[in-house]
Amino acid sequence: MKEVIRSVLSALGYRVEGIRYTPRQLLDPNRRRELRFDDVICRHMFEHGQECIFIQVGAYDGISTDPLYKYVGRCGWRGVLLEPQPRSAASLRQLYQDNDKIAVLEAALDRQRGRRILYTVATDDLPDWAGGMASFYREHLLKHEYLLPGVGERVREVPVDCVTFDDVLERLPGDKLDLLQIDAEGADGEIIALFPFDRVMPSIVHWEIKNLSRTEQESVLELLGGHGYLVARSGCEDMLAVLPPSAN
Repeated sequence: MKEVIRSVLSALGYRVEGIRYTPRQLLDPNRRRELRFDDVICRHMFEHGQECIFIQVGAYDGISTDPLYKYVGRCGWRGVLLEPQPRSAASLRQLYQDNDKIAVLEAALDRQRGRRILYTVATDDLPDWAGGMASFYREHLLKHEYLLPGVGERVREVPVDCVTFDDVLERLPGDKLDLLQIDAEGADGEIIALFPFDRVMPSIVHWEIKNLSRTEQESVLELLGGHGYLVARSGCEDMLAVLPPSAN
């Protein structure tokens, strides 16, 4: 009877696991520790050395909610930071003005070089995190009305330069890429789809998923899985993809 029930539920898409021998503490989500970005990064540095080569798309000011900041200077990381918003890019340049291992590009990542309109939010009297809201799509910013009432009246149009991944990769010291970090306000999936995985395989890909639909998330995971990556959630808002040891 158990096998019949298991087969029926399996056909409906359910996975049945026994919990008879599972400690009760592991059934409490408040007691479980999730895989984090820092777990994967520290393991990678232990195995390959602490200097990581990285690309960061959507670096904002380099500090606010930035998972890379604590490593860049302390561990001697080398990389390229992309940030299209002029004020934020200026903050990045000031932050890393004495670090010759870091290149700041005031540009957005796109399929081809050129100029596009970026929609941003006037944030003089808004929370700091609101400054990171920027998108090629105005409607994406309007989705945040429930958090920022009247946000539509604050939307501004900013012409920005666009570069390709080829332009960015030329700024790296070689073919090695340890980390591709993306935080692009809902464009994360589109940007990952533009990366030339056929030529360069980042050891780790870390991106935001909270603004992606289920279909968009599945499309990204299918693409990365096709290149041999193993995936895991990183907290509630992000996702990690890591090449298995045999592929590094």
